[in-house]
Amino acid sequence: MSESSRIVLPAPTGAPSSEHALPAARPASLEGARLLLIDNGQVQPSLPRYGPLVDWLAEDLAAAVAGLTIERRDEDLIQFQEDELASLRAEILEGGYSGLVIAVCHAGVTASSTVLSLSLERDGLPCVLLATGLGGPLAATMAAHDVPGLPVIEAPWLRGMDDAAVAASRAERTAAVVAALTTTPERLAAAAADNPAVGDPAAGLTEIEVDDPDASAALYERLEPLQLGDGFPVVAPTEERVEAMLAASPLPPEEVLIGPPMPSGSSITVRNLAINAVLAGCRPAYFPVVLAAVRAMAAPEYRFFHTAITTHPGGVAMVVSGPIAEELGIASGQGCLGPGFRANATIGRAVNLTLINVARSIPGRSSLATHASAAQYSYCFAERLEGHPWQPLHEEYADASTSTVTVLKCEPPHNVLSMIGTEPEQMLTATASVAATLGTNTFRYPGDHLVIMNPVDAANLADEGWTKDDMRQFLFEHARVDRSELPEKRYTLSSPSWFEHTDRVPVARTPEEFHIVVAGGIGAQFMIAPPWGLSRAVTRPIETT
Repeated sequence: MSESSRIVLPAPTGAPSSEHALPAARPASLEGARLLLIDNGQVQPSLPRYGPLVDWLAEDLAAAVAGLTIERRDEDLIQFQEDELASLRAEILEGGYSGLVIAVCHAGVTASSTVLSLSLERDGLPCVLLATGLGGPLAATMAAHDVPGLPVIEAPWLRGMDDAAVAASRAERTAAVVAALTTTPERLAAAAADNPAVGDPAAGLTEIEVDDPDASAALYERLEPLQLGDGFPVVAPTEERVEAMLAASPLPPEEVLIGPPMPSGSSITVRNLAINAVLAGCRPAYFPVVLAAVRAMAAPEYRFFHTAITTHPGGVAMVVSGPIAEELGIASGQGCLGPGFRANATIGRAVNLTLINVARSIPGRSSLATHASAAQYSYCFAERLEGHPWQPLHEEYADASTSTVTVLKCEPPHNVLSMIGTEPEQMLTATASVAATLGTNTFRYPGDHLVIMNPVDAANLADEGWTKDDMRQFLFEHARVDRSELPEKRYTLSSPSWFEHTDRVPVARTPEEFHIVVAGGIGAQFMIAPPWGLSRAVTRPIETT
C-alpha cells in the first residue's frame, strides 16, 4: 500500500476523565440496615401514570426485609447545580446509610440522579436507580462510562394494569431492588459491545486506508456505526488540519474547557474541540469563536450537563456581536439564520458535533430530545451592526472593539408577524403573545428569551423613542398568562416567590431576561426564541491569537 493512501487521524472524542470503577460492595442482607429513598421530583405530578411508586416501594421494602429502616427524602434534583450535588453527596455519606434508591429517573432529572449515584458508588455506597423507558437508556449510558454495572431498574408503567398486575409489578420491583442492593454487580466490561455510544470510538480511527488521500468519504462511513457525527459528511481531521486549527487558539491544546459530568465522562479540551471544528468544515480563523462559545457553555449558570440530554428540542443559539463577524463573514443580514453561509453553518456545527462526539449526546440513548430540531445541527448568526439603532450586545457586555459571543439553550426562533398593526405597542404585543403560550417551558422554568428584530422595525421603534430597556419592560409586563389558565404550584418551580401572588404569570423573572438583538434583512417579520428555561444566557469575549 502506498504512503499516500494511508491517513493518520486523531480521534474526535475525548479520553475518559477517570478510570472505570467497580460498583460498591454490597452487604449479604439488608436486615437491620438503614436505607435512604429519594423521590427526585418526577413521580408526581409529572408522571401520574406511574402511580404512588415511591410510597409503594417504601412500604414493600419495609415489609420484605426484617428490621429495615427506610428514610424518605424529597429532592427536586433537576434543579441542582454540580456544587449542590456535591454537597448532597457529602450529606448522604455522613448519614451512615447502607444503600440509596432514587426514583424515578425520567427525562432531564436522570442526569442529576445518575451523577449523584455514580459518585456515591465510587465512595462505597450501594445505589439503585428506578428509571422509566425514557430515563433508563441515559442512566445506563452514563453508568457504562463511569461505574459499569450500576443497577438501573425499569419502573412499572401502571396504565391499564388491573389490581393483580399492579401487585405482581410491585413484588417484582421490590425483589429487584433488594437483589441490586445485596448482590455486587459484576463490572460490565462488555457493556460497549451492544452500545456504540459508550464504546471506544477511537479504535480504528487512527489509521484509515483509502485510495483517496483526503479520506473524508471513508471516514464518514467509519463514523456512522460508532454513532459519531451528525449525519452529514465530514472533513477528515488530519494532523495538519488540526494543528492549523490549534494555531488559531489562544489556549494550550490540552486545556480542559468543560469537564465531567456529562454522558461520556470525557472532558472537552481545546484539542478535541479543534478536531471537531475540522470535522465540521471550519476554517482556522473561525476557531476563536467556537472556543469562546464553548467557554461560555462552561459557565455554571448555563448548566451544560443538563442541556446535553434534555427532552427539549432547543439548540445552542450563538449570537456573535462585534467587528469579528464582518472579518469572518458571519452573516447577520438577509437569511442569516438559514443556509448559504459557511461561517454560520460550520461554527454552529462544530459546537454541536462536540456535543455528540465528546459529550456523547446520542439520540435515543443519552440525548432524550423527543423530536429534536434543526437547531441542533447549527444555530449561529451575527448581530447586524450596520444601522443598529441601539447598543449592540458586544458593547453592552464589553466595548466597541471587543467581539463577543452569547450562548443560550433555546428553541428554534418563532416567527412573529404582527397582524394587529405596526405601531410599536402592537408589534411588541404580538411578540409577547408568541412568547406567552401555554406550550412553552417558561411557566415552569421562566428564563432568558432571544428577541431578534429586523433592522427596519428596530429603526422604526428607535425613531419612536423606544430604547432596549423600554422594550424589555414592555415584554416583561405583557408576556404573561392569566393564572386561571395554569395549574397550581408546579408551574413556579424556579420562579420568584411573588409569581405565586400575581394574577398574570410572566414568562421571565426580570425584564433583563429578554435579550434584544438586531439581525436579518428587510421584511415584516421578527423573531423570538423561547428558552429551555433552566439555562441562562452567557456572554464571553472572543480572544484571538
